Amino acid sequence: NEYWLPGAHTLENDTKVEYTPWCRFYLMRSPTTDYSNAANFYMVQWVGKTFAVDIDMNGASCGCNLNFYLVNMPVQARGRDNDHYCDAQCYPDLGCCAEFDMMEVNGNALAVTNHACTHDYPDFPDWQCQKWGDPRVIVQGGTFGSSWPRTIDSRSKFTFSQEFRARGGKFDVITTLYQDGRSVTKRLGSNDQMQAML
Repeated sequence: NEYWLPGAHTLENDTKVEYTPWCRFYLMRSPTTDYSNAANFYMVQWVGKTFAVDIDMNGASCGCNLNFYLVNMPVQARGRDNDHYCDAQCYPDLGCCAEFDMMEVNGNALAVTNHACTHDYPDFPDWQCQKWGDPRVIVQGGTFGSSWPRTIDSRSKFTFSQEFRARGGKFDVITTLYQDGRSVTKRLGSNDQMQAML
């Protein structure tokens, strides 16, 4: 498959991609920054695939949130930024749709979270989606961070790998962090909200 990441450029004979995101970047079907046309967006089919990337957080500390996430866009109507963006937080003028946080990370913790929009939430009757996420996996103290002991040192480059696996009617997400021969693997177990991603 071929797709475009507006604002990115390649390095080292096209073996690396570098970009400095200002806010959000979308995968597009053609080289365009026209986010007003829903047909321009590229929808990735993740089941049966693995996403992997090398990450250098360059000192991002507790107040930062570096992330990769997927949303079930586009919504039909364009929002305040003249695009089709939506997410599970359902902010006014942005639209409301399912969201999967592949990775949210800072120097102290890394989280993987599913935000489905498939259930009623009795404690929060105004919610259309699970804003806090269910299920979720958090990797922190002793395993990931900048202080000892830790398996993955967030101050140095590490590889993030995520496998989207469907077996026997169940959907799982397997996240692995690699650094200098060490690794940490976490499984985001399946439940009704995870099944909604299939």
